[in-house]
Amino acid sequence: MAKKRNKKKQARLKKQLKVELLGLLFILLAVFGRGESAISDGAIPGGLEHILQFFFGVWYFVASIFLWVLGLFLMIKRRWPVFLHKRMTGFYIIFLSTILFTHIQSFERILADSSQPSILKTTWEHYFAYLDGNLPFAPIGGRMVGAVLFALTYFLFSAAGAKILSVFGIIIGIIFLTEWSLGTWLENVLGKITAFTREQWNSIK
Repeated sequence: MAKKRNKKKQARLKKQLKVELLGLLFILLAVFGRGESAISDGAIPGGLEHILQFFFGVWYFVASIFLWVLGLFLMIKRRWPVFLHKRMTGFYIIFLSTILFTHIQSFERILADSSQPSILKTTWEHYFAYLDGNLPFAPIGGRMVGAVLFALTYFLFSAAGAKILSVFGIIIGIIFLTEWSLGTWLENVLGKITAFTREQWNSIK
């Protein structure tokens, strides 16, 4: 019986150790992928930075912060977080909607010059032009994640519709993240407006 308990304890400790090591790895990736000038000349930090930029564009640092927080969580809690929690879902929606909005803004001049631009192809070309030093950092927008989202929403809703969708996505994400009720807020605002209007009307009488 004692041997079984020891085996279970050892298995649990090994599992916790693996989780802690993974947490430490994520923190290390976050530090190297952050793009700090002191270490950005190295092959691994530079490569990680470019990989994150390839997927998330100007918002690549958010992915680095996410890895940092995930690593700390794993080391402290010694378990995986619930990735599909309501608040986590809100974070995903806000992040993706922000990336979409950023990519739309980076494409506004291209859309003005061309009626049917190839969003994915143009994004790909711009990224490698940035790597070659022919384009500044800002025009890379939301990079490939932003390009895929914009290509899909552009096809379904047009450029203006995609921008409206991104703004509504941010609002919806905030509601999920904060568990804030928009209906309750509107009800309170309308109640205050009604009470103020009634008070003013009574004062005039």
